[in-house]
Amino acid sequence: QVLGTAERFNGAMEIGQSAWLYNGTTTQTIGLTDAGHTRDDGDQVNQANYLNEAGQAAGYAYRYNGATDTGRSAWLYNGTTTQQIGLTDAGHTRSTDDFQYNDAYVLNEAGQVLGTADRYSGATYNGRSAWLYNGTTTQAIGLTDAGHTDSSTGYQSNVADLLNEAGQVAGDARRFNGATDTGRSAWLYNGTTTEEIGLTGTEHTHDDGTQFNGPQHLNEAGQVLG
Repeated sequence: QVLGTAERFNGAMEIGQSAWLYNGTTTQTIGLTDAGHTRDDGDQVNQANYLNEAGQAAGYAYRYNGATDTGRSAWLYNGTTTQQIGLTDAGHTRSTDDFQYNDAYVLNEAGQVLGTADRYSGATYNGRSAWLYNGTTTQAIGLTDAGHTDSSTGYQSNVADLLNEAGQVAGDARRFNGATDTGRSAWLYNGTTTEEIGLTGTEHTHDDGTQFNGPQHLNEAGQVLG
């Protein structure tokens, strides 16, 4: 099976890009092609980035409202149909124009997808959420307690790009003391809850409380190197 992209044209005019999957017999178009992902001139952009051994694929599509760019949607092709995934609630939607920005980072052999979504407070950008599509639903993961939230704005930033076959995820979160940035915390989502990991003792803490922990590798046993 082969995952790829093709440029789209209307006569001499370029109108975006299609994602496709060759399944061993035929090539089929995949991705999101509904009205919310089609500009009023017919432009569509689907990017396919990940393919697993089951023939499932993950990628993203540009979002439009008429002629206006309204961000990106993440999607999963499950072998039959393409479905939108990611975080699309009010906290991840800009209030002024319904702008959303979801990106898929990793697809495992179980069909689970790891990604991030931009956060908004009304019209104001307010950080990023890490999310996991577990085969059924998309859930926010990461550290979101007071120590990882800017007290003045509610800003939070969780990012992750390490996913194993058991659906465990490693990532990092911005740290705050009130409204002051105090570094980054490493975390592990164990399939149920998110826990802070890393070195946080005196030797790894600046006298102003700053700490920097970052995960580098995650194995199939759920062990993390950082």
